Amino acid sequence: MQLLRYFCPCLGNFWTNFKYLTSLDYVQVHTLSDIRLALGYIAVIAVAGAAFYEYKVGFKEAKGVSMLGVGIYFILNIALYFWGYFIEGDIVYVGKKGDITVYSTL
Repeated sequence: MQLLRYFCPCLGNFWTNFKYLTSLDYVQVHTLSDIRLALGYIAVIAVAGAAFYEYKVGFKEAKGVSMLGVGIYFILNIALYFWGYFIEGDIVYVGKKGDITVYSTL
């Protein structure tokens, strides 16, 4: 843990806050990271599906599907960027205890 604090002091503070909030019976909420993961996985699955279709039928027949897959990937990655910048921001921890929600930022 000391090595982690040496390379990134902000993570040491996060770990201290995490332990403190956990001791107060706050439960970590993973909604922000779940949405980030869903956007990323859907983007990759769209391109992988388009690539597999292109592999099966050939490039000329699958041009439209390939363009659609790349377009979906591009749009979802733009959404992922805006999600991280505007919604998540510098939030590193979200905890909930009953009706109370706590955000910990850098």
